[in-house]
Amino acid sequence: MGLIKKEIHPIDKDYVRRLLPERGRDSHKGDFGRILIVAGGAGMTGAAILAAKGALRSGSGLVYVCIPEEYADVLRIAVPEAIVVKWGDALAVLDGSVAVKGITPDRYDAVCFGPGMGKSAGSRTQLRAILRVSDAPLIIDADGLNLISENKDIKDLVLGYKGDIAVTPHYGEAMRLVSGSKPAGREEMARMLSYGYDCTAVLKGSGTLVFSRDDEFWINTTGNPGMAAAGSGDVLSGIMTSLAGQGLQVPDAARTAVYIHGLAGDMAASEKGEYGMTASDIAEYTAYAIKEIVGR
Repeated sequence: MGLIKKEIHPIDKDYVRRLLPERGRDSHKGDFGRILIVAGGAGMTGAAILAAKGALRSGSGLVYVCIPEEYADVLRIAVPEAIVVKWGDALAVLDGSVAVKGITPDRYDAVCFGPGMGKSAGSRTQLRAILRVSDAPLIIDADGLNLISENKDIKDLVLGYKGDIAVTPHYGEAMRLVSGSKPAGREEMARMLSYGYDCTAVLKGSGTLVFSRDDEFWINTTGNPGMAAAGSGDVLSGIMTSLAGQGLQVPDAARTAVYIHGLAGDMAASEKGEYGMTASDIAEYTAYAIKEIVGR
C-alpha cells in the first residue's frame, strides 16, 4: 500500500461551509434526500431514535426507519417526523420495486445500517440483502461492523458492493475489523480499513480521522470528552447518512458530519457541561451547529 502520507488536513468551519449544499427557495422535501435507517433491535430502540433525530436535525427531507414492529410505536412517538417502514417494504424499494405506493419512496438516496441492531440471524440477513441489492451510499455502524468482522461472506459482499460505503468504528471495533494485523497507530489503522474494505474509514475518537482512497488523512477539529457517551455514535451515523442523501459524496459527507457532530457536542457542553450532556443533546444541537456554520 506504500508509505503513509504524513500530512493530515484539518476539518474546519471554512472547509465544511463549502461542502454544505445551498437550499433554493422553491425547494421541497424530496429535494433534501430520502434516507433509510435500519436500526434498533431488542432493547435498543434508542439507537434508532437518536440516528433518526440526527438525520432530521441535519436536513433530511424524508427519513424512513426500519425497526422491529414491536418497537415501532415507541419510535413514532419519540420521532413523529420519521416514517416507520417494514423490512419487506424497505427491501422492495432497495431492489427496485416500490412496495407500498405513497408510503415508501421510489428510491433511497442513502442507507444507514447498524445502530442497536444486535448480531442476530435476522440482522445478518438484512445486511446481506442490502449489500446484494442496493447501490445507494451506505453508512455501516455499530453492530453492522461486528457482523462484517465475524462473517467472511458479509465482508466479501462489502467488497463487491455497487455503491460507496463508509464504516464508522471506534478503535476497538476497528481492531476487530483488521483482525490479525497490528497497526502502528491511528493513521495506519484508518488506512488499513479504507483499503481493506474499499470504503471511507471514519475512525472515531479524540480527533476523529477520516481516510478515503484518495490517500489523504483528515482530522476533525471539534468535539470534547463529554461526547464519550452512549448513543453519540448513533447521532453521527444519522448526520452522515443525511448528508450523503442530500447529495454529498460519501467522503465529503463523512468529513462534514464529524465536524457538525463535534460542534453540536461543543455547543451542548457549553450549555450543560461535559459531565451532564447526553447524546440527545448532541442531536438537538445539530441544528444549531449547522446554523452556526452556514450563518442562517
